[in-house]
Formats: sequence, structure tokens, C-alpha cells
Amino acid sequence: MQPLTAAEQARVPGHFLAALLGGRLKPAVAATAPKAPLALAARVVAGGFPEAVARSAARARTWHREYVRLLLESFVVQQLVAQAGWTDPDLRFWHYRDKDQVEVDLVVTRGRQTWGVEVKSAVTATPADRAGLRRLAAQCGADYRGGVLLYAGDSAFALGDARTFTMPLARLWDM
Repeated sequence: MQPLTAAEQARVPGHFLAALLGGRLKPAVAATAPKAPLALAARVVAGGFPEAVARSAARARTWHREYVRLLLESFVVQQLVAQAGWTDPDLRFWHYRDKDQVEVDLVVTRGRQTWGVEVKSAVTATPADRAGLRRLAAQCGADYRGGVLLYAGDSAFALGDARTFTMPLARLWDM
């Protein structure tokens, strides 16, 4: 059983994964300063398992302590795996770490086609944050289709490669 995605909870289609796979992610600079990370934290901690959502706040916290490690990364992986169910059930999901300990939180593959997803809890993103995506792109060569660095900020922008974008985590549930 997969928990409800944040998109399902918000009653929106949840097309982020389809946009990533289809190369439809575009830069978009926010007109306002980034929101406080508390709203993001509240969404992640709220979870999507119906039994946790229905519990009191104190009992939901206990439930999450028992079942969820590395909340933000786990949250993103769960959102994308669930979206794959209605986007492309043939997708495969992996984690990448090489001998130099350079890693990518989530690697999505369809045959040899490869996409990378990096997750950061910060409200800012820098080119250094995409080191893992750069390494993955180099390893995959022409099979690398694109990547995304999801972060707690509000703007979307390219990070030195037209195939790799920085996107607000909120795109997971508002696309």
C-alpha cells in the first residue's frame, strides 16, 4: 500500500514526474521571498498514510518516529514512486553513490534512459548542490535525460545544464 501523495491530498493531478520525464520543467523565478520552511515541514510530517493523518498531532508524531527515517528524502521518493503508478509503471528507482561518496538521492530509469533527483532541505541552492547530478550525467552520457534538484525555495532555474533544473519541492504537489 502506498500512502496518499501530497498531490492527491491537495486534490490536484500530480504531474511533476511526467513533466520531468517529458522534459517540460521550466525556470520560474518567484516574485516573493521563500516561504518559511515550516510549511514544508508540516506537509512532510503530516504524511500520507490515512491512519497517521487521522491521529492526533502527538500520536501522528509518534507514528512517524516509528516508521519514517530521513523524512524529506523518503517523502520525495514516496511521492515520485506513487506518481509513477499513473505516469509510467515501467520506471525503476535507484540510489546512486560512487567510490568518491558522490551520490544522487534518487535515480529514475526507463530502459537506459536516466533521470536524477537530488533533495535539499535548504531554501537556497547553488551549483555545488548538483555535484551528484553532474557525476550521474557524466556516467550515463547520452542516456542522461535530465535531473532536478528539489529544494525548499520558491524559484525554478537551470544550474549550468539545460537538462538539469532546481525546482521548489512544492512542484511535487502543485503541478
